Amino acid sequence: MLLGILLIKKLKFFTIAQIDKKTLIAIFLLKVLAGISYIYLFESYYASGDTWGYFKQGVMWQKTLWTEPQIFLKLVFGSNPGYGIPEELTNYFYPGHHIYWNNNGSNFMCRFTAIVSIITFNKFYPIAVFTAFLSFIGLTAIYKTFVPWYNGNKWYLIISILLVPTVVFFTSGVHKEAFMSFFIGIILYHLTLSLNGRLKFWRVLIIVAACLLVSFIRSYLLLMLIPALLAYIISKYVRLKPFYVYCIIYLLVASTALFLIENKNINFRLYENLIVKQTQFQWDVGNSSVYVKPLKPTTKSFITAIPNALQNTLLRPFPKDANALIKWLVLIEVNLVLLFMLFAIIKSKLRLLRLPSIAVFALFFSLSVFVIIGYIVPNLGAIVRYKAVVLPLFIAALVFLSSTSNKKMLVKTP
Repeated sequence: MLLGILLIKKLKFFTIAQIDKKTLIAIFLLKVLAGISYIYLFESYYASGDTWGYFKQGVMWQKTLWTEPQIFLKLVFGSNPGYGIPEELTNYFYPGHHIYWNNNGSNFMCRFTAIVSIITFNKFYPIAVFTAFLSFIGLTAIYKTFVPWYNGNKWYLIISILLVPTVVFFTSGVHKEAFMSFFIGIILYHLTLSLNGRLKFWRVLIIVAACLLVSFIRSYLLLMLIPALLAYIISKYVRLKPFYVYCIIYLLVASTALFLIENKNINFRLYENLIVKQTQFQWDVGNSSVYVKPLKPTTKSFITAIPNALQNTLLRPFPKDANALIKWLVLIEVNLVLLFMLFAIIKSKLRLLRLPSIAVFALFFSLSVFVIIGYIVPNLGAIVRYKAVVLPLFIAALVFLSSTSNKKMLVKTP
């Protein structure tokens, strides 16, 4: 933690004109507290959950470093074809944890905890400092990307990107969301710098590496990110309004996907994967289940499922769903976001054509991820956790939308 504070004080990356170092350190410490609370909450009230499973499995693998280093190298750095466990590795899993090997995201988390637990001497809580700092870097990168486009009160962006409660909490724990926040922030930050005349070979390498890791951990996020990034790049070089560019790109992508779904002669796996994922989630919905409209391999099915998907991600939990304190807190946050969305729509009169490219990116990308999550996830807790990665982008887009009534508050090209 002290190292994190020192890095914030010394690194140029954290020198931001609109935020002093004391504020940044306070936000980082808040995330560390959230990460520690995340571990404690899941240990005390949710039978440990995956976060503890990753840690225990990672420590088991880490211990082989001292007794069977060749096994450690295979477990932590070896290839994973995505099916089956090599026979020589089958004895290095706790009961019920074999599924972690074939799930790329879970496999990554076990490998991460195996490596970091060496530094933390097999203690779990200090690992939360690592994940809190990584997500803090990603969210700071997102803020630094957005702020040059905005001339309004910078605290609106600080709150929407860095201080939303569910974002602070779920992106600080030892789970995949911390890494997704980090990678998406890094991709957007370095791509923006590259488009603004600071293109470097090492930036391209960072962007490519981050995209590959996003694909490895949460492949659906990269699928949603690609059209948004493509539109973001194109809008830099054409005279069309950014909103038109994004509409064209997304219409082309959606039309192609729906055509492939309807054409039975073409082997198109994406919709099949979504249907399979939806089915898998139905096997273990937990205590906070919500209705998810069953998907079928037809255009009509995917289109008609969108309202239900957005209801689950944008509107839930309802008061009837809130049977515990944490759900009431989430309910309050959801309703505050909805009120702000309504305020932004009324104040802006939906002047979407005035939005700068970065805001349109945030709007299209976040809504597309909300739809995918709503398609397949029938559990409110998982929905809240998954959407925490893109919720800062969505709320930041609303900040920009609410400012379109005053042209001076927005910057077309930073």
